[in-house]
Amino acid sequence: MQETISAQKSEISALVKGRDEIKRELKMVRTEKTNEIERKWEITNKMNALIQTMDEWDECRHCGANFGTYGLELLFILIPRPHSSSSGLHYCPDSNMSPSNGKYVVFDIVGTCVSYDKLTEAVEKQLGDKLLAENVKPSLLVNIWIEASEREYTYLSITQRYVAFDKLFSSLFYRMLWLAGIEEPRSFASEADIEKITHGYMELEPRPDLKRCFDKLRAAGFTVRGLTAGDFDRVLGYFDKAGIEFPKEHLISCDSFGVGKPDLKAYASTFEELKGAKELWFAAAHMWDVSSAKQVGFKSAYCSVLEKEPCVDIFGEMDVMSDTLSEMADKIIQASS
Repeated sequence: MQETISAQKSEISALVKGRDEIKRELKMVRTEKTNEIERKWEITNKMNALIQTMDEWDECRHCGANFGTYGLELLFILIPRPHSSSSGLHYCPDSNMSPSNGKYVVFDIVGTCVSYDKLTEAVEKQLGDKLLAENVKPSLLVNIWIEASEREYTYLSITQRYVAFDKLFSSLFYRMLWLAGIEEPRSFASEADIEKITHGYMELEPRPDLKRCFDKLRAAGFTVRGLTAGDFDRVLGYFDKAGIEFPKEHLISCDSFGVGKPDLKAYASTFEELKGAKELWFAAAHMWDVSSAKQVGFKSAYCSVLEKEPCVDIFGEMDVMSDTLSEMADKIIQASS
């Protein structure tokens, strides 16, 4: 009997010992798992923060260090980079091109830097004779099409239903025909017609004095930048095809943050980035555009090459008023000296 009890005690003791060992192993596993989870969570948080600002990271304005490649961005997690800043804007600390030292002119692009002539030519080629038979001038149709598209784009944006300009532009063409007096728009023009016409929108060309305007400003120490409602690649392509220098990191599309001009918030990110600059201008051939940028804090430069009539009784006087882009550059330089 005593032997049986001793054997049972030994068995119980072994079970208790085994249980305690299992507990220790489980505790170690839990600790390792917890540490692993915490480490992964920390990395995830860093990655999320990195991804959130990734679009704002581009080449260093001074030394060319590239913040737009995944390799360096991942390296940034482990090794603090000398180009980083709490604002998420990346300027080389040795550069004299930080906002506090720089001079900037931010341009509207479509309608200002590039004209609508190629779009008008496309309408004339595709539907010109038919439109004239209806007493509709192609250039007038193009301009009401653009004006209506800008209106709908803005209305959608301010009601928090942002739609990229390029998407809604082609969708409004039949409505424009109807408003121009065409009784059966969808019989008057086919989808193939619209496709060929909108291709003309992809082929817009810079105004003749644009390069001269940019060259003057850059020679005077200004950095030329752009804020567009258009598609980023399409707009950048206008400069590339014309052989006009326009670094991609200096162009911002409203599509990237989902707020359309002239909502004041559309100008705010660029203004906040550069507000410490020595000179900070916004230039446009749309009076509604440049006058809105002025409300945010930009100095304002208006060129009448598109609208002819500035309607200062509505929008007020801008800091610089000119008839050509080249003249506008001269006046900006003069006003900044």
